[in-house]
Amino acid sequence: MSGRQTRLIIDRAPQEETVSARRERILDAARGVIVREGYAGVSMHAIARAAGVTRPGLYAEFGDRDEVFAALLDREKAKVVQMASTATPMIAPGADPADMVVGLAMDAVDIYLDLVLSAPQTWQLVLMTGDGLPAAAHDRIENGRNEIRQQLEAAISALAALREQQIDAELLSHAVLSAGETGARLALADGGAQRDAVARTLRWMVRRMTEAALAMEA
Repeated sequence: MSGRQTRLIIDRAPQEETVSARRERILDAARGVIVREGYAGVSMHAIARAAGVTRPGLYAEFGDRDEVFAALLDREKAKVVQMASTATPMIAPGADPADMVVGLAMDAVDIYLDLVLSAPQTWQLVLMTGDGLPAAAHDRIENGRNEIRQQLEAAISALAALREQQIDAELLSHAVLSAGETGARLALADGGAQRDAVARTLRWMVRRMTEAALAMEA
């Protein structure tokens, strides 16, 4: 490789890193604006101002507001799905089903709420609802919710298999997901002040739902 080619590669790397960092800064700023103002209140001008970039600089990264939304939701959805997989309990071979119920009710709930409160804007974004939600944003959020629900369904099915029972894991996963989302919204509403109260209620709900499902006749 010639000296000139080496210099070009060295000179180009910092520029690429700067562009990547600027893109992340824009997405972080867009997330903050959406959480504060809702989707309807977001404009490219507002995003540029919040990110501290010029409008031409913003348009160099994203063609329009919908592109910003798409990139942001893809990024945040990936974060949430990864967090949810961390909170989903692993079913150990030979584990006692009753112990796994306790694990679901105690450990998973606490891990989940801690993850929610560790990234509040991420969760506020993906938990947003309302008429102002763009169709593309709604679709991405629903896809992410379904990925999480499938993780829950797999864990519930594995738990039932330990008892050699067949339960409606799909229905139960929807119930657990709904309870978890409601708990997350309550925990986020006051900056985490109600976290322990929410955790107690969620632990009780998840434990009762799982025990009731496992007590059903196959």
